[in-house]
Formats: sequence, C-alpha cells, structure tokens
Amino acid sequence: MTIDRLRFGVFLAPFHALNENPTLMFERDMELAKLLDRLGYDELWVGEHHSGGFETIAAPEIFIAAAAMVTRHIRLGTGVRSLPYTHPFMLADAMVQLDHMTRGRAMFGVGPGALPSDASMMGIDARDSRRMMEEALDVIVPLLEGETVSASTDWFTLDKARLQHASYTRPRMEMAVTAVRSPAGALIAGRLGLGILSLGGHSDDALKAYAKNWEICEETAAAHGRTADRRNFRIAVQMHISETREQARKEIGFG
Repeated sequence: MTIDRLRFGVFLAPFHALNENPTLMFERDMELAKLLDRLGYDELWVGEHHSGGFETIAAPEIFIAAAAMVTRHIRLGTGVRSLPYTHPFMLADAMVQLDHMTRGRAMFGVGPGALPSDASMMGIDARDSRRMMEEALDVIVPLLEGETVSASTDWFTLDKARLQHASYTRPRMEMAVTAVRSPAGALIAGRLGLGILSLGGHSDDALKAYAKNWEICEETAAAHGRTADRRNFRIAVQMHISETREQARKEIGFG
C-alpha cells in the first residue's frame, strides 16, 4: 500500500531589499536552492518579475537550469511564468528543453502576471492578461503533449505548429496555475487537468476560498472527463522563523 506524505517546498519570489547588490542577490538565491536540496525539501518555485526591483528574477527557467546543475533531488518550478509576456510556442519549446536538461525535475507554473507595471511596460492592458493566459494555455498544453496546433488570436498565431522534441516527462511535465481568491484559476486548472498554486495568504477567509476553489476544480475536471489529483494542490503561506516565538514577533514588528 502506498501512503502519501505531506510535501514541503519554498515559493521564492524572491524578495530582496532595493539597496542590495543584484549579483550577490542571485548568488544568495542559488545558495538557498542548494541548502533546500541538502535539507530534503521536495520542491522550489521561482518567480518571474520585471519591475519594482525587489523581486529580482526575470527568467525563472534560467535560474532553474543553473540550480539543476548544483542540486540532486529537489524539484524546480517556475513560480510562475507570466504567459502574456511570451509567445506560447517559444515558451513551450523552452520548457521542453528544461524538462530534458533537468531529467524531469522541472515543473511549469503559470499565471497572468502579478505586477501591472510589468504589463504596462510591454503595452499590455492588465485587464486582458487573464484572458491571454487562458489562450496561451489552450495551445501550450497540447504542444507539450506532442500535438500539432493551429490557432489565431489578437496577439499570437500558430500555423500547424509542433515542437521539435517530445517531452522528457510523459505525457508532459507537471503544470500548475495560480489561484488567489477568485475561482478563475481553479476553472482553468480543472478544464485542462492542471494543479493549483494557492497564493492568497492563510487567513480564515483565504482557507475557505482555497477549499471552495478546489471543489470547483474537481467539479470542472469531472465535467471535462478529467480527474483533479489532490497531490497537485499546493498552498503557499508566509512564514518567519526564529529561535523563539517571542523573538520572531520582535523581528517582524517593524513594518
């Protein structure tokens, strides 16, 4: 009999002070990846941001490729790749390459983009970003599964597109979509058979929203002939760890 255990990982935005040296920030994040691997953490998710200056990684797949060379066991995910910012064929092709280079340790987390300032600099109306994410997913998933895809939208076109390599992980690498409070992410995850990355905090209201969203995901999956696997349901919460509870409260008191 197989018994599943609770898995632990880290969701690395990453956050850094604006006055830190960027070179050293990247190095520190890589050292953290090595430490998490040595401590037996199951997975590490790495974010994508392009403005603000405090969430410093612009291309999580580059970080993951480097981290895969200095770790042995930990799984490494894009947490998350903002789909409206890249042509979906190019992104699917890059992620298949990463799937091979990590021997299946890479995971593909996706979202519409968290920072309106990112979208603004690229001339994207943030109100369109969720629709664009869904359009991208509708072609990325079949591409990763080896299908030939044609599609036309107001921001990309595919003409009998097919990836040059089959995925290392069959039928495709593990994927997850972000969900905060609204059911939008759960609906997409259920329809396409993806996991959920819940990022809305850990208040009582947030926990109720997570439970409802997972219920929506299960119902939507069933309606589309899929099964939602609870092992692909992740919840990210903020933690500050110190020697004692009192010390931890003191350290987070300012700001």
